[in-house]
Amino acid sequence: MDYYSILGVSHDASSEDIKRAYRRLAMEYHPDRNPSPEAEEKFKQISEAYQVLSDPDKRRVYDRGGHSMFDFDFFHSPFDIFESVMRGRNRSPRYQGPIPMRGQNVQVRVDVPLYSAIVGSKFKVAFEDTVVCEVCNGNPAITTSTCQICGGRGVFMEERRDGPVFMRVQRGCHGCNGTGLTPTSLCINCKGQGFHLIKIEHEVVLDKMSDPIRQVVLPGQGRSGKHGGPNGDLIVDFIVKMPKLEDLTKKQLEILREIG
Repeated sequence: MDYYSILGVSHDASSEDIKRAYRRLAMEYHPDRNPSPEAEEKFKQISEAYQVLSDPDKRRVYDRGGHSMFDFDFFHSPFDIFESVMRGRNRSPRYQGPIPMRGQNVQVRVDVPLYSAIVGSKFKVAFEDTVVCEVCNGNPAITTSTCQICGGRGVFMEERRDGPVFMRVQRGCHGCNGTGLTPTSLCINCKGQGFHLIKIEHEVVLDKMSDPIRQVVLPGQGRSGKHGGPNGDLIVDFIVKMPKLEDLTKKQLEILREIG
């Protein structure tokens, strides 16, 4: 694995070049922004590369021995790194509030009967979405206590030696996800999830169609944004379903003749 290639920077790139490359790629491949199947793995690789190349000591170790000099436990959560860099904080992964994320777009297909395509109609489209719990407002930990694993710091300092190089590596606490707190009681309304899964339904007006395919975009009507971010869009693909002539009613046949 070539960390320089992953970030798209040269081997003599400056720290600012590396940070700019990370910001651009992390925004592009963050799983909350990019629904493609390969986005999450790419996001992890980008984070891994940044964690090594942004630290002068780790970068020297990497330049000498490559990717094999590091193991999986060496790295922080890619989401902690993302929040840290995007907020301009220091390298500590301690949680200080999530970054707003735009909701995902929803794309649905609607098969339109020929008659409806000719005269226009209304269609209902539905999809599932998550909404913040109205009782706990997305924070299901009603009461908390100091994390017993990290002592409330949210991080560990781990000492590692690699040949003549001695490193102290900071890792996010797995017991509290970097918050320094663990819940002692959870919201009953959402069963500790912080959200509900609901069915969203929209009525979409379709005007007369002159082509067999039409796409309608409803801005902000897709899945809900996270942490105060905007909603995604609802994209509806209307496709005319051609019937057999023997299945048409007399009135429908008359309309077809008028149009023809």
